[in-house]
Amino acid sequence: VKGDAVGQITSGGKYIKSLSGASDGSQTIAGILADDCDASGGDKSAFVYYAGEFNAAKVNLGASHTLATVRRTLAQRGIFLHSPQPA
Repeated sequence: VKGDAVGQITSGGKYIKSLSGASDGSQTIAGILADDCDASGGDKSAFVYYAGEFNAAKVNLGASHTLATVRRTLAQRGIFLHSPQPA
């Protein structure tokens, strides 16, 4: 789904939605999915943002990830999550 935080599986290099409880490498967020992508029927190619500034409310964090637990690590990777303020 567009906006999903994805992690890379260490063996094979495929990307899946990042879940903090995973132990296959995907528990570390590597990027943000740029477009909707339904891979339920098999592997698909998709665009992933590896850096940039994103509206935190539009990023879909996986189970047990929270803004508080991922914000600093993502910033070190060049992914910045912001909460827009009305003018």
